[in-house]
Amino acid sequence: MSRQLTAPLLELVQKIEKSTTPQPIELERSGSNEVKTLVSAYNEYAQRMENARVEQLSQQQAMLHQKKLASLGQLAAGIAHEIRNPLTPVKMTLQLLTEQENNSPEMLALALSELDRANAMIETMLDLSKGGGEVLKMSMIDMNEFMKKFKFIMEAEARLHAETYAEAADCKIYTPAHMPNLYASENGLSQILSNCVRNALQAVQSRGADGICHLHLHVYTNQFVFIVQDNGVGMTEPQLETIGQAFKTSKADGNGLGLYMSSRIVREHNGKIEFDSKVGVGTTVQIHLPRGGDQDEV
Repeated sequence: MSRQLTAPLLELVQKIEKSTTPQPIELERSGSNEVKTLVSAYNEYAQRMENARVEQLSQQQAMLHQKKLASLGQLAAGIAHEIRNPLTPVKMTLQLLTEQENNSPEMLALALSELDRANAMIETMLDLSKGGGEVLKMSMIDMNEFMKKFKFIMEAEARLHAETYAEAADCKIYTPAHMPNLYASENGLSQILSNCVRNALQAVQSRGADGICHLHLHVYTNQFVFIVQDNGVGMTEPQLETIGQAFKTSKADGNGLGLYMSSRIVREHNGKIEFDSKVGVGTTVQIHLPRGGDQDEV
């Protein structure tokens, strides 16, 4: 009688010890009526647990799928944001050319170079989606020509901002009299500065014509320092702690990918980017890039 009572329980223990799968263990109904009832109750309980496990797994897979869809949506929005940067001066160039009798070859060349930048950005995004690393094309940049071109890009951003928010902010670029070449990625540098300028213009939109968006360039023996200043809404300490993280942003229609990509480009230049901001006062962004290449005397 003792063996008859304990045999099903010993069978359960042995099957549990030998089991290597999460599937429920089903026992044979044998022994006295009491033991059969116990075994039936166990089998029923084990099946309910298995059903709950399968349902939970299905819910987890559904949640994971939703997260992937959300991430894809945010990534698509980020790609659109980044591509829109070079397309802005292209649009403004074409508008200005339609208003002028004598077309400017320099403006047409700028429009074409910005379209090339947009195409290169698309290729970079495709490489990232395949798991490949972004490879920046580094070269010696004529900073006099670059800043002249970026001045037009900045003016195009300000003009577009004025069309959207009725009043243009005060946008200025301050550069030293002597600017040696900089060994860097021209497309990467344009992307960094465009993102910072666009963020500054958005931050000062409530100030109208009193808004300030200034870009200062300082050249030192071993580095270039770009400073973008605004007197906009500013950021809180928690916002500053998450700045530069993908999908972390305080903007209602933002995604955080602009500064995320900019920070990544700066790191690939072995540089650094710093943010200083106060709510209601404004924000200052400093981009430090090593000069690299053959350095001229400053």
